[in-house]
Amino acid sequence: EVAWLYPESHAENFPNFGVEPGAYESEISVALRRAGLSYDRVSRGALTASTSAEGALRVGATSFQVVVVEGVRAADPAMLEAIERAVEAGVPVIWMGEFPERAIGLVDAQARDAEVRSRVENLRSLVVLVSSVEEIPATISNAGVTPSLRPADATGLQASVQHRRVTDGHLYFLFNESYAQITDRVRIEGASREVLLLDPETGEPVTANLEGDVLTVTLPGARGVVLWIAAAPD
Repeated sequence: EVAWLYPESHAENFPNFGVEPGAYESEISVALRRAGLSYDRVSRGALTASTSAEGALRVGATSFQVVVVEGVRAADPAMLEAIERAVEAGVPVIWMGEFPERAIGLVDAQARDAEVRSRVENLRSLVVLVSSVEEIPATISNAGVTPSLRPADATGLQASVQHRRVTDGHLYFLFNESYAQITDRVRIEGASREVLLLDPETGEPVTANLEGDVLTVTLPGARGVVLWIAAAPD
């Protein structure tokens, strides 16, 4: 559902001799996860090359319903233009933190800095500004973007969720990123004709604890499950 801008120009690489679960999780990723919202980090270049139409931002073959931007100090004017296109196409853009004051790079710096300032002034009235991480899930919901797999409890989801929409339904991967067993209760939004839990390693069905539209999922530490929801016919 969410395209979350990765603000740096490159992803940091470092030797990995064992990373504790959640060691690099941020406040925003925790807030999105607890709300049941799936997200992908989107690079500056991918956002710049994106297209927008009919309430969706498209990056490659993936569509997003909302964009989250976290403080950007410098930006390519073309990226800001892509954000403007998204808003004009009906995609909510939620902005937390500072706006860029200058362009990236030294070529035509003065002209490009001026274009950045001009586009920022336009964006201030187009995006939805939030001052804290806690506001992000509610702001996304208020914009009409809701997860199709909603937490049934006020505490939110503990598992991480990846969602893919396919022709006749929805695929989810729920993963426990801790070493302790967890139990989540999720509410399935909308009509469905089939709900299946599948072992991701074997593809075999797993017993599903479904009561009405609420599914209870228990995951051992560092384990996941595939959830298949077949959409009901129109």
